[in-house]
Amino acid sequence: MPNMSPNKVKMPEQDPNVRNKNFEEVSLGYTKEQAMEEATRCLNCKKPFCMDGCPVGVPIPEFIHHVAEGEFEEAYQTITRENALPAICGRVCPQENQCEGKCVRGIKTESVGIGRLERFVADYHREHGKPAELKIEKNGKKFDYKRHQKKIAKSSNERMLKETDFEVEKLSTRLGLLKFEGYITITDNVQNKVYYSVTCTCVSTKRRVAIEVAGSTDNEYLIKQLSEKSSSLNEMYVDFENCIVGHYIRGDGYFPMIVQTYQAESLKIL
Repeated sequence: MPNMSPNKVKMPEQDPNVRNKNFEEVSLGYTKEQAMEEATRCLNCKKPFCMDGCPVGVPIPEFIHHVAEGEFEEAYQTITRENALPAICGRVCPQENQCEGKCVRGIKTESVGIGRLERFVADYHREHGKPAELKIEKNGKKFDYKRHQKKIAKSSNERMLKETDFEVEKLSTRLGLLKFEGYITITDNVQNKVYYSVTCTCVSTKRRVAIEVAGSTDNEYLIKQLSEKSSSLNEMYVDFENCIVGHYIRGDGYFPMIVQTYQAESLKIL
């Protein structure tokens, strides 16, 4: 028979004259007896609306039933099937708007203290539970750290290119990233054309590269963007085979992102 008490079991707290002199938690948590008494307030509904309010779908009636029976470790295993952080969620989750907000007992009386019980179960496991035993079988292989580091560096470069919006399979990897240095405007009066000669330095080899870009409104805008921004934040990638220049801007993520590309008339290594 469920405990039909209209109110939750009161959680012990530090005395005001004690807690004003420390930074410990004010709420001390349930004892075993208090947790079991609170757990008996659960009606074990056929349609557990409390689970509908739980974002991670913890089987709430099941773990509360284990608490009521004094099976605290079983309750912990039940919770952690869906939630790996019960001690935190039992303290900081807004239960009043989620699981407890959907509790049927809360329509006319106080809802079941689901958050308090979750906190108790996690704290009990921390103090009394046995650490999980990890069985690691040796395979006889030795870990080559240097080889592993080279493999990571190579895969990082490949991922950096693959995670851009540019057709990276066409890019040459001979020079890699180039830091922008400056540009000059060249006017060809014979052919009546305007060129932009962009000078860069290869990040990996420190070699200087000249890129001659045909004059156009788009190219002029891109080059002026490069010249106005810090060279430490802007880099370019050059494909010598197809005369393609990619303009990088470093974002907040782990990899830079190509935001623009344009066709060069010619590429020269200085």
